[in-house]
This record gives sequence, structure tokens and C-alpha cells, in this order.
Amino acid sequence: MKKILYISSFLPFNTPYAGSKTAFSILKSLTLGNSLDIITFYNNLEKESLRNFIEYTKSNFNIGSVKCNKISNFKRLINSIFLFPLPLMLILRFDFVFFVKSFRKIKHYDLIHVEFSQCLFFAYFLSRIYKIKLSVSIADVILQSYQRKLNNTPYFFMRLFYFVEVKKLEFFERLLLNHADLITVQSHKDCELLCSLYNIELRKIIVLSPDFYRLPLVNKISPSSPKHSFNVMLWGAFNRFENEKAFWDFINICFENLHLEIPNFQFIACGVNPTDKMIGISKLNPSIVVTGFVQQPEEIFSTVDVAVIPLKIGAGIKVKTLECLYAGLPVVTTTVGAEGIPNLESMIIENDISKFSDIIIEIYRTSKIFNVEKVRSSLDTHFDQNRDLNRINIMISRL
Repeated sequence: MKKILYISSFLPFNTPYAGSKTAFSILKSLTLGNSLDIITFYNNLEKESLRNFIEYTKSNFNIGSVKCNKISNFKRLINSIFLFPLPLMLILRFDFVFFVKSFRKIKHYDLIHVEFSQCLFFAYFLSRIYKIKLSVSIADVILQSYQRKLNNTPYFFMRLFYFVEVKKLEFFERLLLNHADLITVQSHKDCELLCSLYNIELRKIIVLSPDFYRLPLVNKISPSSPKHSFNVMLWGAFNRFENEKAFWDFINICFENLHLEIPNFQFIACGVNPTDKMIGISKLNPSIVVTGFVQQPEEIFSTVDVAVIPLKIGAGIKVKTLECLYAGLPVVTTTVGAEGIPNLESMIIENDISKFSDIIIEIYRTSKIFNVEKVRSSLDTHFDQNRDLNRINIMISRL
């Protein structure tokens, strides 16, 4: 049995956020045969799940102390002052004051496991000073995310900011990840990326299938129904900038053409934390529906004909794409939205968002049917989280 300090930048629980669910899967797996102490950070959006998370930790005999630290704008300011040389993404979900207060108390562990790169700097110092093994689970390669932001912003000062951040990340992300004894990524694409970008040894990397909601196949509303509309959906958490940008890109580039060409066309944005601006446009146009959080997603999915994921920025495997594919929907997306996912007949990749309209209209006119069971079987085989968690536990036991 190992004594493990588990540190997470986001609340590791069944929240609406995909990365948190995967972090929770790892936490549960690590409690099997190990003793865990937990440090986690959370914000207001995660606060609703905090009580349930604490109840879970109290019910698990292998979990000892649990410290939950709320992130605030004031703490981010303190971090920025004392940790200004670090990339911004490595200090936003971190509490510098907590680190200073806890520094001497954190020792005598066999392993430090850190979820998300945002806490990796914290864990790196503890690991080096106390000579403790370090494992890290990352949802994406931050450098790739910032390179895409740099390439896609037209504004000079934003380009300057991203350029500086990319240079910082090239140094710090390489340093921190190379120090880790074990690295968990969510796709073979990210595994190859780490090896090529940072020369990380392949033996140190394990691919862990992300935890995604395997929606049941539901009966679609019949097109012959007088109330039927042709519905195109964007599924995601809209407090994330890349998802909100995808919403507006689709509205500005594709919506008008689809509205003219397809009778009873509707565009549905389904997911947590839509912005006021998104809600505002939905009130002005009945063909745009913004649902916010839905308790039973299958109720919305049963009305949808096509899913769109017009992402230009971001990094890592997109759980939203997996969930739409598994639900039996044809998915029109970009290479960013499709990365890390094997080629499937129901996933159409197009990087020119203006051509999304043509693809959707073609699906509407031909009523093309995809082999949904084949798609679901392929996803079940490729993304077997239990298999991957077993491999991680074996690797950790050998550290």
C-alpha cells in the first residue's frame, strides 16, 4: 500500500465538466489498495458539487485528510504577483498562500499524484524537495492550446500576449513534465505530441481513455411529425472560451444559409453556463435555442439530427465529440474537434466552417443513415477506461 498525496486543480467529481469526471475516475482507482490525502481547488461553478464530493471522501476509508481551497480573483492576483515568471495557465488554479502555509506539513508520501497541469508547478517543488515520486494526469498539452490561440487571434496585443505565454510554456511545461515519473494523457495523439515536443520517454506515458457519458440510443422524433424541426446541436460547457467562440462562429458563418435552405431549421446550444449574450440572441430568434444545463441530456439528443463542433482553438481529446458520436448522431467538426478520435463514418471533418452548411444540407436532403452500432462498438473498444486504469495502477505500484 502506498501513501499518496492527490492534488487536483479542479474538483475531481461528477461535475458537468469532462476533465473532472476523468480525474474522479483516477481518484477512485487510486483508493483501491492505497491510502490517499487530498488537496483540491475549486471555484464558484464547482461549489454545487463540493458537498457531495466531501460526503464521498468521508465514506471512503482509504481517504484521509481532505483540504478544499476556493479559488478567487484575489488569490489569482496574489499568484500573479509572486509567480509572475510562470505561464498564466500554471497559476490560475493555484493558491500561493496555501502553498506557503502547507509547505512543511507535506512530506512522508510515497507518491504525489497531480491532476491537470495547473497544479504541476506546486507538485514539482514538493517532489524535488522531499524526493517523492511524481505522477501527473493531463487533459491536454497547454503549449498546443496556446499556439492555436496565437495562430487564430487577429489582435496585435493578444498575439503578443500569446507569443510570450508560448515561450514561457516551451520552457516550463517541458521542465515540469520531464521531471514526472509517470504521465497520463487522454489520447495517443497527445502521447506522440509529448514525445516529439519535449522528448519525453515513451515508457513514462500511459494513455487513459477519458470518462465520457455513454448516452443510450434514443428514439428520434419522426420527421413526418407536424411539429418536427431539423435540429443542429452544439454540445458543451459554454464558460469555456473555445466553446462560446464555436457558437458564434456557427451563428455568424452558417446559420443564415441553413435557415434559408432547411424548413423548420433550429440551432440548439446545449450545455452548462451559456453567456448572457448567447441567451440574448436566442430570445430574439426562435430558431436559436439555448438550453443551459439539462438534467437528462437524452431528452435533447432525441430531437437532434446533426451535431456540430466547429472548434478552431483548444487542445486535447474532445469528450463532447465522443458523446455525440456515441449517441448516434452524425458529427460535423474540425480537426481540432476530432483529434485523438479514430476515423468513424459518422464523423465528418472539415476545417472550413463555411462548408459546414453544405455538409448539413447534404445530410438533410439525403437522409443518410450511418451504422450507429458499429460506431458505438468502435468507441467502446478504443476507449476502455477500466483497462487503462488497471495499467495505471500497475505502473504506480512499481514506482
